[in-house]
Amino acid sequence: MKNFPSYTPGQILTKFDLKGEELIIKVPEERDIVDIRELLSKIARDFYIADRYDYPSIDSMRDRYNRVIKLAKKGKDVYFIGQIKGKTILTTNYSIKKIMTGKYKGKISMEIGISIDKDYQKKGIGGKILDFFIEMARGVGIKIIIGRFFHENFDSLVLCKSRGLNVYKIEKNKPPCNKKWKKDFHKWGRCYDRVNSRLFIE
Repeated sequence: MKNFPSYTPGQILTKFDLKGEELIIKVPEERDIVDIRELLSKIARDFYIADRYDYPSIDSMRDRYNRVIKLAKKGKDVYFIGQIKGKTILTTNYSIKKIMTGKYKGKISMEIGISIDKDYQKKGIGGKILDFFIEMARGVGIKIIIGRFFHENFDSLVLCKSRGLNVYKIEKNKPPCNKKWKKDFHKWGRCYDRVNSRLFIE
C-alpha cells in the first residue's frame, strides 16, 4: 500500500461543480468550528427527529478539532468539510484501518462516512464523494472500502448498493454510558442500528 499524503488546516482535497456552484472539500480550519457544530446539530435533529438537539460545546468541538488536525497530519484518519460559497453543508471522513477479525483479518481497509445537510441531499453530492474515495483507495492499493451509516438511512443504502457495496454486518447501537446522554438518547425516541457495507475493488 502506498503512503497517504498528510493534510493541514484549510488544505483543499478536491472540488466539484454542482450545476454552476462550486463545492469545495477541505480540511477544516479553526474558524470553521462554529459552522461545523451548527451543521452537526441540524443533521442530528433531522435524523433523530428530536425537538431540540445541540451538539457539544464549542470548547468540546475545539478539543476534537485539535485531535482531528493531529490525525490529518498522519494522513490515515482525515476529517473534511464541504462548503458552497463559504457555507458548510457536509462533513466526511476516511480512516485507514486493519481488519482485526474474520475472513479478511489483517487486510487493510478504508472506512468512510458522509453526512450531508438535508437541504443539499438528492443532488448527487454523496455519489461524487463516494466515487472520489473509491478512486483514492484504488490509487494507494486498498482493495476494501467500508461504508458506515444507519440502516434506516435508505438513501445511503441505495447509494452504496449502486456502487457495488453490500451489507455485511449490522452493529447494535447502544445508549452511551453517561446519564445525561442516556436521557437525550431516549428522548430522541428511536434506536438505530449501524450498517457496515463492504466493497471489494478489483
